[in-house]
Amino acid sequence: MYPRSLPGFLAEPQRRQWLDIARGEGVAEAWVPGRQGSGYEKLDLVAALADGTLGAQRPFAEAQVAAAREGLGVDSSNGWDAFLLRYREGAFVPEHRDPTTSLCHLRLNVLLLEASQGTGLLHLGGELFPLGAGDAVLFRPDVQPHQVTRVEGERYVLSVGCIFEREDP
Repeated sequence: MYPRSLPGFLAEPQRRQWLDIARGEGVAEAWVPGRQGSGYEKLDLVAALADGTLGAQRPFAEAQVAAAREGLGVDSSNGWDAFLLRYREGAFVPEHRDPTTSLCHLRLNVLLLEASQGTGLLHLGGELFPLGAGDAVLFRPDVQPHQVTRVEGERYVLSVGCIFEREDP
């Protein structure tokens, strides 16, 4: 069932609008280092929506995040998050699994901007998982080891996740 590829998940106008948000001056101070300590950065969209950081882009971002949450296909009432991820030159994510709880973790990652050819590649379970701009992947980061190879240039991702009740064994 996972990982699941969602080609063309995001149309070109929406992809460009997300990039405008990510590169905008209004969010410059909102970027923080990712928890892997490997050079990527994240912008917490839930906080940015709540505190007005997104300004006039708020209605677009709210609608897009809501659509992404719907795209998860599970009840996200146990908790959810949404981030823009920015990988600059040299950033990467080492192979890891996200911490687990008594709940399951599901994540939808949408590639907004590809890094330079052959860099910034997503691997899930040790296998290359090719994505083009606008494509998405739905996966279980608590179960599937995942990584992003070192980036040349820039790479941007919209990432929406949730936790949900474990299925019966």
